[in-house]
Amino acid sequence: MQRNIETRAVKSLAHWKSLFADEVTAQAKLLALRGETPGTVTLDDYQRAAPVAAATLLEQIASETIAHADRKAA
Repeated sequence: MQRNIETRAVKSLAHWKSLFADEVTAQAKLLALRGETPGTVTLDDYQRAAPVAAATLLEQIASETIAHADRKAA
């Protein structure tokens, strides 16, 4: 079964994936700097960074949703 997906939805998904990946990477690097091996980012660093990045992503999506609703109402 073929599904049609709005271009705007595809662009948003790609943007969110990028934001999440960038945030996980940034947070993992910070955790690594504070860890036992500052020169190495470990899987543990990425696993600990992911929930922080997920929360940041949820905030970003919520703010985009509010901004979109505001523009639609105007």
